[in-house]
Amino acid sequence: MAFDLDDEEYEATRKLYKVDDINDGDIQVGEYVRSNLGSIGKVTRIEDGRFLYENKELICFITSVVKHSKNIIDLLEVGDYVNGYKILQKTKIKNGKILACILTDNNVSNWRTISNETLKNIVTHEQFNTIMYEVEE
Repeated sequence: MAFDLDDEEYEATRKLYKVDDINDGDIQVGEYVRSNLGSIGKVTRIEDGRFLYENKELICFITSVVKHSKNIIDLLEVGDYVNGYKILQKTKIKNGKILACILTDNNVSNWRTISNETLKNIVTHEQFNTIMYEVEE
C-alpha cells in the first residue's frame, strides 16, 4: 500500500516526527538500539530518520531511541527479563558484563553475571507490561 502525500502533508509529517531535528550521526549500522516502547533490535539500515531492525524488519524513528550501544548488554534495564529471569538490580562490571540480581524459579533473588555469551533472550519490561493480562479477583 502506498501513500501519496502532497508537499504540505509531507512537511507536516516530518515536523510531527521531528525528522529534521534528528542527529543520527551517533548511531551506526550494527549497533543495538532500544526504543521508548521497549523494542530492541540491531540496526541494519538508516535512512530518512528511521532505523530498520534485523530479523523482524521493524522500522524505528530515531526520535524514539532511548539507548544505543555496540554491546546489547548495555541496553538491559531493571525489570527486564533475561533468559526467563527478571532483573531486580544490576551493576556493570568489566569486559562488557553486568552483575544482575535476578528472581529465580523459587522466587529467590540471586546474583548472576550476564555476558553476550550467556545472553539468549530478552523481554523488556515495556513488552512484558504490554502483553501481560492481569486476572482480577
